[in-house]
Order: sequence, then structure tokens, then C-alpha cells
Amino acid sequence: MQKHFSVALFIFIFSFGTFAQDASKPSVSRQYNFHAYTVFDGLPQGQITSIQQDSHGFIWVGSYAGVTRYNGDEFDTYTDPLPSNSITSMTTDNKGRIVITTGAGFCFLTDGQFDCTPLDSHSKVSNLYQAFAAEDGSYWFAADGGLLHYHQQALTLYDESDGLPSPTVRSVLKDRKDRIWAGTRKGLSQLTGTSFEPFYPDIFGDALIQALLDTDEGVWIGSNVGLYRLDHQTDELIKVSNGQFGGNVILNLFEDSRGIIWIATYRGLYRLVNGQIERLSPQRGLKHVTTYTITEDNEGTIWIGSDAGLVKYVPGPFISYTKEQGMSNEFVRSMATDQEGRVWMGTRYGVSIFEPETESFTILDEKDLKTDRIRVYAVRMLPNGDMLIGTRSGLIHWQDGAVKRHYSTEDGLPSSYVSAFLVDSQQRIWVGTSRGLAQFKDEKIIPVKPSEFPIGGIYHLKQDNKERIWIGTGNQGVVLFDAEDESYRKIAQIPESSEFTVWNIDKDNDGNMWVGTNGNGLLKISEDLKLLDIYDSDNLLGNDYVWQVMVDSQGNIWCYTNIGLKRFSDGHFTHFDGDDGLPDLEGAATAVMEHPNGDLWFGTGYGVIRYVPGQETSIDDPPPIMMEGVWLGEKKLKSGVSLPNDVEALTARFSSLSFRDERDILFSYRLLGASNQWSKSFESNRLQLASLSPGDYTLEIKAIKSGRIASESPASFQFTIRAPFWMTWWFIGLCVLLVIAILISLIQYRTRRLAAEKSQLELLVTERTEELQSTNEELKRLVITDELTGLNNRRHLMTCLEQEVRRLSRCPEPAYLSFIILDADHFKTINDTYGHVIGDKVLTELAERIKTCCRQTDVAARYGGEEFAIILPFTDLVGALTLADKIKSSVATDSIKVKHNLEITMTVSLGVVSVDGDTLGDIEKECDQMIKQADAALYKAKRQGRNQVCFFESGDEQSTGS
Repeated sequence: MQKHFSVALFIFIFSFGTFAQDASKPSVSRQYNFHAYTVFDGLPQGQITSIQQDSHGFIWVGSYAGVTRYNGDEFDTYTDPLPSNSITSMTTDNKGRIVITTGAGFCFLTDGQFDCTPLDSHSKVSNLYQAFAAEDGSYWFAADGGLLHYHQQALTLYDESDGLPSPTVRSVLKDRKDRIWAGTRKGLSQLTGTSFEPFYPDIFGDALIQALLDTDEGVWIGSNVGLYRLDHQTDELIKVSNGQFGGNVILNLFEDSRGIIWIATYRGLYRLVNGQIERLSPQRGLKHVTTYTITEDNEGTIWIGSDAGLVKYVPGPFISYTKEQGMSNEFVRSMATDQEGRVWMGTRYGVSIFEPETESFTILDEKDLKTDRIRVYAVRMLPNGDMLIGTRSGLIHWQDGAVKRHYSTEDGLPSSYVSAFLVDSQQRIWVGTSRGLAQFKDEKIIPVKPSEFPIGGIYHLKQDNKERIWIGTGNQGVVLFDAEDESYRKIAQIPESSEFTVWNIDKDNDGNMWVGTNGNGLLKISEDLKLLDIYDSDNLLGNDYVWQVMVDSQGNIWCYTNIGLKRFSDGHFTHFDGDDGLPDLEGAATAVMEHPNGDLWFGTGYGVIRYVPGQETSIDDPPPIMMEGVWLGEKKLKSGVSLPNDVEALTARFSSLSFRDERDILFSYRLLGASNQWSKSFESNRLQLASLSPGDYTLEIKAIKSGRIASESPASFQFTIRAPFWMTWWFIGLCVLLVIAILISLIQYRTRRLAAEKSQLELLVTERTEELQSTNEELKRLVITDELTGLNNRRHLMTCLEQEVRRLSRCPEPAYLSFIILDADHFKTINDTYGHVIGDKVLTELAERIKTCCRQTDVAARYGGEEFAIILPFTDLVGALTLADKIKSSVATDSIKVKHNLEITMTVSLGVVSVDGDTLGDIEKECDQMIKQADAALYKAKRQGRNQVCFFESGDEQSTGS
């Protein structure tokens, strides 16, 4: 623990060393990992006045509704036998007891038992505010009416007659020099002999002193006139605050294990780190304003009592930055470092440049970048230190703090959508766009030969050990590019790598390539192009969507999914989510990098995340486990108890008092005497044991963290179930000779009967299951299928179109969606000539040819009558026209044989429309617009003589035709 605290102290000092003295300035630019517990979680009341952890590890919380114990799963509240339900403070004494003050007395809490003393004998005293447990075994209580000293069960009262400036004492402290300090409503006093003398009355004469703290540096004094420290060595009074607490009241002071001073006030929570004061609420993640108390548990977690519940702060490796900390936009699309170590973040509005030393942002916006289409998809530092910025409207070359030049399609770019960069092993600079590759050389754009198959968007470029460039595309999956002969190819032997979107690619130390896909999980492909593994919702990853992939310098594989951030190491994934400080569970495509200093950066739609290695202080520590007890009904049993054979069900209750992430804790048990095998992991902290045979048992419970780290030793409870008299040895000895034959017969009969019943029951279950599955599958098919052709019906087509338009609107740009409507030419003539039966066979064959031409990701449907429609996800106009031509040729080339002596030749007309994800508006209107535009293109094809493929162009009139 000391080692962890030393590391954490170094990191905190480094992180906060540059904080400005004025806490209101935005230079403190980070978001912290706070988690709040409220009345909805089981707290009896929202104002938390005091918090302590007992010797077992339970968290005890004081409020205006009594004392509440938290075990990581639930809150249990106690009001009896408290003198008052209004809890004002809690502390611990040298016996390990929790000392509780209330509005009408004080209590000692030991192992869940209360020993309370009311204040009836002191009519002058009411409303105890604070307790201090001295090393000599005595206790001091600040109260309305004076200062109480409790020693050897005797109470002594100090009031105004003893020199106190006010009868209302709000804080008390005995420092390491054995000086007694009393903070009152009218200043601070020190006990000298048997009376109190005012301390610095010129400063504290009319001040409310509500918080006192003794540390190695001195006595800290919290008041409504600021924060002061009395130096132990020199007795010099030093004012620490510089206007931060003007008009505010300091309610509590606490020093944690890292040496950080925490300051609770009516107007928020502050802390003092390396001489600098930082305000944590509300813009740093702490949503509640008034804070009353602070403490630290055994794992280094900070607990805060506020006016809206209990707040937990988990120190950890994740820090997030948002617009509140100075970013231009929170949707981060790409990241890179420059020569000075600054982090360049491409966002939906300009570039935000982060300075790690000062934790401050500089923004490059429309004015700096000299462009009005400011969305940035890619940033990259060149070997000479210049920066390339890829935007929606072209490429920007940044040099010496200014734009050197803009590049567009007129300069040779295949498209103005610049979405990826790569500097390869030969220092060649590659540029990925929405319509192909280019090379940046000698400050010129060199076109690259396009592929023979359409590439709908380039999202990422990565070079492997064989100097092949892996291209992550929007519609072709992974495409391999050979820079020497400018050739393209797919990985034919790995179908899982084709015909879908690839967001991100990285290379591990063994030369394996890790591929993050849109819906197909995380692929691991070897250097010789073999699929080594797929991690998805069915295999460890728990999700199918991987927006980011990165192999860090330690060899860990990081991937951002739809349900959080994952780290793959030693064959298993570690999961991080909102409880670890992530601002969003879904990552932004390709926005990931490792800083030269070892920090990891991840972009999301709600800010950027900085991971500082080395701050996961207790991630590998075994979780503690405690047996809270075993109950028979309402009676708590002692370990080793002997119970009769007809005992009812036993209820065991246990806890793992690890609070960093309660959801990460699972339990497993075994009942020695019944089985040596551990059970499967489960979440509940309760277990019922029933129908136990006579014998000696030991119940063992262990806690499991992160799915793999178990408690060092299990918690246990021993008990015995006594045998009834008819199971004793002497009774059995008398009866065994008489009943042995009957028992054998009964056992054989029972065995045969059970086997028959089991077989019959299994057969019945199997039959019913098969019937239900068959019925469900048929119902599902009928709902979405056209009865004649077997294609999707129109209703299912419209549902799929709306889903694809909605998904397109969320995709990082550029991305496309295409839609085709086709109509059988002169189909009425076929019906009139041969009849509707022949016409139906023609439509069925036409549907089969359409299905054969479509890809697995396309959605083909019968739109109505002789009309059909096709949805082409992540396909631009070029790809859609290619598919339309393929269908037209398939129908026109081969006649349709409907009988052995009858073949019918026919043609189809097709209308095509394609939309860009960046132009989408209302989803329902976009769907209607696509259908209308495809119809217009279809009728244009018919007007031009049928057997045509036409695409919708601006200005096309929509009309009807046949």
C-alpha cells in the first residue's frame, strides 16, 4: 500500500504542479471520476454529514436519518438506540471504535453494536457538532453550550466562564504538541492551564471556525475568512487561501494518504495539492455543491458527504477533457503529436491543440485554417515537423504556425474528403480520401492509380512488416495496397475481412494485424494472411463494434467498442466504462494514439480521454471477503453451531468490502461436506442453503474481481446437521437385516421408474421445443417475406431503409447509402399473353436473379407487383451503378424458361440514388426522398427506351410511367 501511495503522490504532484492559484480560471482542465449514491440507491436521507470506515472495512454514513452501513451492495440504516437521528460527525478512537455525535448525545460503535450516552445530565449543552478522540483515551466534544471533556466516564464542561469567546463551539482539536484548540462562532481559542485564551483575535475575532486539522506541516484552520496554517516549527500563522473562500464557510478539512488536503465548503469541494488550491465542483465532475465531510478508505478511495448524497471519488488512470476545459468541439475524430509533444486533436470544429505541461488548449478554427468547412478527419506530423490536416474540404499543409497551402481536387486529390494519413517506412506520405489514395510528395499531390473495384471511403492506413499498406475501407473491408506497382487486392482466403466497414488497424510486436470492424468484432490476422482469431460478442470482447484499435508500447491491445474501452493482455480483456471515468461508452472511429511520454489518448463523441499508466493502484490486489453471518430465520448463528435435522433454510450473508467498482465484484461458494467444487460466479451477496442431509459442513465464500482475481483465502462458516434417531448407528443396526431386501427392491423399482419418467420427460421437452422453434421461425419468415418470390416484403424493406439511414447519420464521414428500384419492362404483356400463372413464375425467376447479383450485406425486396427494390449500405453511386448493370445484364442475357417448350425474354429498367451521410436531415423525410428520387430515375430509364440504368440527378422531374 505504501508503494502505491508513493506512486500516486508523485503522479498527483506532477499533474497538479502547474495549477493556477485562482481556482475559477479554466486552466485546470480535467474531469474526475466521481460516482454519487442517493436515496434512489438506498440512502435514508440526502444530506450526508459524516463518513467513517470501521476496522472490518464497512463504510458508515451519518445523515439526518440515523447511521447507515454500506457493504458494497446495499445500505442498512440504524436509528435505535441513538439519542437522536441527526448525526453531526463521526471519527475513530485508538480502540478502533467509531465515535458518533448527534444532536442529543454521543455513541461508540463496535462491531455493529451501539453504546450511547445522552446529554440529559447537562442541561446547558445541546447539539454536539464534533468529536475528537485523544490518545490518552479521553474525548472532546464541540457543542452548543461549550466544550465537553469526557474522561473515565465523567463529563467536564468549559464555557464562557472559562474564557471561551462564544458558547457555540463548532470544532475541537488536540494537536501533536498536546495543545487543545476550540473553534467557536466568534474565533479560535487555545486551552492554557484550566482556561481558554483567544488566538489571533485580530484575524479570527468574529470568524466562524468550523474545521481544524493537525498534519506534519502544522495546524490547519478553516473558517469563513479563509484557510490558515499554524506552522509547528515556528508557530507562524500563514494564510493559505487567496480569495478562494470569500463569503464562504469551510466546513471540514481532511488529509489523505497522498498528503492532499481536502476542503469541504458550502460552495463546493476544494483540495490543496503542492501548494495550489483546486475547485472540484461542479465543472470537474462533482455535481453537488455543498460538501460536509471527507474521508478515505483502505483502498485509497475518497468518500465525500454532500447535500445531495454520498459521493465516491476513485483515483485512477483516466482523465477526460471537454469543451468546459477549452476544447473547440467534443467530437474528436483524429489525434497526433507534434515535435513539441503537444497533442493535435481533429474535431468537428477545427483543431484543438493540448499542451501537456500546462493542461491548456489552443484552438485552430476557421480563421486560423482559412476555410469554412472546418470538420477535421485526420492529422499527422510529417518527418520535417510540419503538420498535415485532413478536412471535409481538402488538405491543409501547416508550417511554422500558419497555413502554408490548401489542396483540393483541382490539385490532384481524388476527393476533398481527406480522412487518413500514413508515413511509411520509406518516408513516403500517403493520403486517404473518400474516393481513393494519393501521395504527398515535394509539397505536391501525386495521384495514385485507382483500384479496379470501388472503394467507398478510406478510414485508416497502416503498413505491415512486408511493407504492404492495409487500407480500412467503408465498403470493401480490408484492402491491401502494394506501393511499388500500385496494385490492390483483397484477402480472398479470409471472407470475414471483406464487404464491410473497417475503422482502425494496428500491428503488434509479432507482425500480426489487429482489425477493428463495424459489426464483425476484432480480427487478428497473421503476417502471412491467416485469420488467427475473432473477438466479438460471442468471444471475450462482449461487443461486435470496434471503433479504435491500438497496440501500445507494452504490447497491450486496446480497442474501443460500443460498450466501453477494452484492454487485451495475457489472453483476457480488462473492461473500462463510466465507473472508471470514461465520458462515453462509445469511441470515435480512428481517434486513438500513444504519446511519446507513454500516455494513451482515446477520442469519443463527448470529449477526449487521457490514460496515465501506473495509476491503477489496486487493480491486481485480491478482493477482501467477509462473512457477515448465517441466519436461521431472524436468529443469527455462531460458527460451529449444531442444528437439528429438520432445520429450515439457512441464509448466509457476505461482503467484499472493495468499493472501487462494486459492479466488478462477483462471488463463488462451495459447501464442504456436500461438494469440493466451487460454484459459478454470481452477483448476489446472499445465499440460501436448504434440504441439507445430516453431516458436518463448512461454507466457504470467495470474492472475484475482474473475472479472474480471487480472494487470498475464503471466508468460512462451520455448522453441523444432527442426524435423527432413526439414522443413528444403533437403530440402523437393528433394522438393517429386516429391511435390506425391501430396500433393494424399492431402489430397483424407483430407479427404473425414474429412468422411464426422465426419458419420457426428455422426449416431451424435445418435441415441444422443436415445435415451438419451427412455429417461431415460420412466423418470423411470414412477417418479413413476400409469399410469391421469397424476397423481403415491402414492409420489411421500409424498416431496413430507415435503420440504414439512421446508422448512416451516426457514421464518421465520408459514408454513403444507395437505393435501387427496378421494374420489369412490358410485364403486362406477359400476363395478358400467357396468363397470371406464367407471370408469377417469371417474377419468381426474376427475384432469384436479383438475389444472386446482390451482396450479403444488401437488402432486396419485392416492392409491389413487378417492381423490386434494393438497399446497398455503405455503397456510393459508383458501386450502386455497378450492381444495377449486373442485374440488368443478368435479366436481359438469359431468357426465362417457364415450361419445357416455353422461354420468355424480358428486360428491366432500373433507377439508382445515392446519398452522402453528411447531408442527412430528418430520418423519415430522407427515406421518402430516396424512394421518390429512385422512382424519378426509374421513369427516366423507361422514357429513354427501357432496359436502361439511370441515376437520379438534381433537376430530374418525378413522373409516372409504365
